[in-house]
Amino acid sequence: MSDIDAFTERVSGGEHFQDWSWDNDAEQERPWGDESWTGEMDDLFARAADLFLAGDMTAAGDAYGRLLDAFERDGEVGTFCGPAVAVDMVSADVGEAAHDHAPGTAVHRYRHRRLAGRDLVPRRPLEQ
Repeated sequence: MSDIDAFTERVSGGEHFQDWSWDNDAEQERPWGDESWTGEMDDLFARAADLFLAGDMTAAGDAYGRLLDAFERDGEVGTFCGPAVAVDMVSADVGEAAHDHAPGTAVHRYRHRRLAGRDLVPRRPLEQ
């Protein structure tokens, strides 16, 4: 779990974030930076899946819960970066992890909010 905690601390500390500015393609402002966090997070999700497949449900649930809760930081400027919300940028099946392994986490709540037509991460409006 220390790898997950270290990852979350780096994201919270802005290790990957560089700037918040206009994206001509998306026609909105968004966070820019080093998007390599997606590969690291996918690796951590794969390791959580290995725990699950090995039958260690307690450790797997804890790992999935910590990873999914990390997405709560996506609403904070200076954390995650990329052209989409963080949960949509990883390759891992985040919905399955949230539904099956860690109900009650940020992504589990996100999934239900998205189904209700509400966005998890409000994008900051353009300053006038």
